[in-house]
Amino acid sequence: MKMIVSLVALAAAFALFSQSAEAKCKKSSPVHYSGGNVTLQYTWTVRSGGSCVYNNHIWGGTYAVYGIEVPRKPKHGLVGHGDSRYSIAYHANKNYKGDDYFEFQIVMRENGQTAPVTIQIHVRVI
Repeated sequence: MKMIVSLVALAAAFALFSQSAEAKCKKSSPVHYSGGNVTLQYTWTVRSGGSCVYNNHIWGGTYAVYGIEVPRKPKHGLVGHGDSRYSIAYHANKNYKGDDYFEFQIVMRENGQTAPVTIQIHVRVI
């Protein structure tokens, strides 16, 4: 079952996390695209207790974005809205070091068609 990330308290907390996130976060370029629906894979490196933000940029066209869903949550951190409606922030648990993983989908509609864009994030917490 997919969860739509919309908790106000969590969004406010991640907005605070995201303000300093970029200084503590390194992101790879997307490394994979697949078939009919688009899937992007990234690797993020973040310090224990630190944060990373994915800022979605809608590329050209006439898109209607319905929201962001998180079908797979991380095991060693929190995920929620970043500093905008279409961004996602990850915050690593304090004192955790190792690998983490989560997926989210940006649900959009264009030219009468609805399709998710899946973003898979492998996180290295150092």
